[in-house]
Amino acid sequence: MKTHNDLDAWKSSLEFVTQIYKFNETFSKSEEFGLKNQLRQATFSIPLNIAEGVAQNHTKELIKVKELDIIKIKQSNQIQKKTERPKTS
Repeated sequence: MKTHNDLDAWKSSLEFVTQIYKFNETFSKSEEFGLKNQLRQATFSIPLNIAEGVAQNHTKELIKVKELDIIKIKQSNQIQKKTERPKTS
C-alpha cells in the first residue's frame, strides 16, 4: 500500500488548501473567526483525513473519508463562489 504522500488526491488536497488560504486573505478582518475560520478548518481537514484513512489501511474507511472530503470540497467551492467579489476594471 502506498503512503498518503504518494496519492494524487492528497497532493491535490494540499494545493486546494493553499488556494483556500490565499482566498481567505481577501476576507475582511471581521470574518476572522466566522466564515474565514470555518473554511480553513474544513479545507485543512481534507489532507488530514486522507492521510488518516491510508494510515488505517482500511479500504472501506478510506472510501468513507474520501466521500466526506468530496462534500467538504463542494461546500468550500460554494462558499468561495458566493463570496467572490466582482472584478472592477
